[in-house]
Amino acid sequence: MGAQPELEYLGQDAQATPPTASALLFTGFEPFPNPVCSADPLQWPGYPGELEATRDRTGSPQAVTAGTAFVNGQPCVAIAFRFDFLGGSMGQVEGTLIVQAIEEATRNRWPLVSVARSGGARMQEGTVALFQMAYIARALVRLAAAGAPHIAVVDDPTTGGIWAALTAAADVIIARAGSQVAFAGNRVRPGLVHKQSPSSGEGKHAAGFIDVVAEDAALADTVANYLHLLSPLTRGDTATRYPHPDPGADRPTPQRMGQRPSRPQPPADQQRALPQRLLRLHRTPVR
Repeated sequence: MGAQPELEYLGQDAQATPPTASALLFTGFEPFPNPVCSADPLQWPGYPGELEATRDRTGSPQAVTAGTAFVNGQPCVAIAFRFDFLGGSMGQVEGTLIVQAIEEATRNRWPLVSVARSGGARMQEGTVALFQMAYIARALVRLAAAGAPHIAVVDDPTTGGIWAALTAAADVIIARAGSQVAFAGNRVRPGLVHKQSPSSGEGKHAAGFIDVVAEDAALADTVANYLHLLSPLTRGDTATRYPHPDPGADRPTPQRMGQRPSRPQPPADQQRALPQRLLRLHRTPVR
């Protein structure tokens, strides 16, 4: 594969040998405008200097880049991580960029392809970083409501909040062969990362958490095939036919379905008895 000018955007960092999954997948990458750099919301000691040194070393303002790209000619909105930027960790700015990319895919009904290579939420930003998981989950619900697919590619490693909030929530999850995939990584659970362990892509596939494990040579073809099958663009659907979903719209949520009058009910005697049982249990003194 020849050198591409967009590799600097795709997390092709100094530690990436062989090339990252993003570099293997995306061509014609056009990053979205990003005027914001990672900040220091908690005034963590030494964090600003670490950020500045990392920016100088990598030439990137943050650990995540998002934009439009092609996978074997199939257009998509792409999210790529740089592991050499503080372990690809997600802070406030990274979370904002991920949400913006998801919202762009939602507005235009373009498929989303996220390529994770991250240690999870950034320690130096604490709860602010953890909040990004909720924002990402909310944006992905809207993406699904718009009928646009999310295809997640797992690069090595993918752990923590990025696995939980972004990758595991995808419609199709494709692991790069030999990748480490876990909520808690090898330093937390030592000795578990080998080819068929629960913390590997192959182990997650065997347990049913991952759909496909692909070798590098087949990675782009695998993603492109799913894009062709699932993308609204393949069917000629346009963004104007499917406006951005209103989160306040009267859609059949699980809560509303449980409250509907036609919901199956227990027998009347059980309905009368159940509150009494709960009341007696609640009033039982703790000794």
